[in-house]
Amino acid sequence: MDITDTETVWWNKVKEEVLQLLSSKENGLSSDEVKARLKIYGENTISKGNKNNALNILLSQFKNWLTLILIFAAIVSFARGEHIDSVVILSLVILSSFFGFVQEYKAEKTLLKLKKLIKHKASVYRDGRIVQVDSAQIVPGDIVELVIGDIVPADIRLIGSEELLLNESVLTGESMPVEKDHEVVIEKDVMISDMKNMLFMGTS
Repeated sequence: MDITDTETVWWNKVKEEVLQLLSSKENGLSSDEVKARLKIYGENTISKGNKNNALNILLSQFKNWLTLILIFAAIVSFARGEHIDSVVILSLVILSSFFGFVQEYKAEKTLLKLKKLIKHKASVYRDGRIVQVDSAQIVPGDIVELVIGDIVPADIRLIGSEELLLNESVLTGESMPVEKDHEVVIEKDVMISDMKNMLFMGTS
């Protein structure tokens, strides 16, 4: 479950709109509502994905049709004596594959890091009171309470905050804390680092 996967843009809506769209309220959901939403949305977990090592990721870069066609073109060019063309084509293939490998390898490492960081328990409002639940049981519309030192257990649109600073280095690479404010309403598409009213799973 990830609210940023839906078509709704949460960061440009005020608190009242967010609660209305999620059919929620400030004192949280009822147990029955949670059960119903778990059936619809499933658990709040990061998909396992493929356990790729560096070699597998590198080899996967050469398994798409465009790359294979370019390699074939380079071989044909070389066979026809067009050595410069062949070298140019192969250079493009190698560069493209290298950059693809770097991006995918970084994404794999980030995913593994996030899985290690995700907290097993979270404080949420259920039936009008705060309870501890497994973070996998958080559903859209849950009201989550965070305190200093907590790992954010899901992607969250803030509806309340006070002098909140968040470490988003696991997502952005930026080591400096980012200030968050639930009253901010962002009118346009922005980078994750500029979403001042949003919290993201795995940050702290």
